[in-house]
Amino acid sequence: MEKEFYIGQIFENIIPSGAYQWCKLHFAHIEKNNNTYIIVKNQTPAPIDIHVPTEDEIKAQMREIRDSYINGIEWRVSRYRGQKDLKITTTDSTQEYKKILEYQQYLRDYPQSEGEWWKEEPKTYEEWKLAE
Repeated sequence: MEKEFYIGQIFENIIPSGAYQWCKLHFAHIEKNNNTYIIVKNQTPAPIDIHVPTEDEIKAQMREIRDSYINGIEWRVSRYRGQKDLKITTTDSTQEYKKILEYQQYLRDYPQSEGEWWKEEPKTYEEWKLAE
């Protein structure tokens, strides 16, 4: 499924995959201001020199996305362990906790995947569970 982008769309820290291609097709470009990026309509129909990320830059962006997913799920691991240590009923079942740990391992292994792993974003936890 192609992601939808639009003129004026703002990104924080990371430019999603597909944004550069969308801009090229819609006569737009991405401007940077500190850690914020915005899609801007080209002023002239003449082609402009836009930055096309290198393979290393794309890999770094995919790692940043992966790291944000790890950080986003770590709280559930911490909560489960804390609840176990306090000997109280856990919010997640033991089976769900094990799935979360497997997902974390999937994310850790993501950059070592076979082939051109950086061409597709890592799966979210929900996507990963559905793919099983």
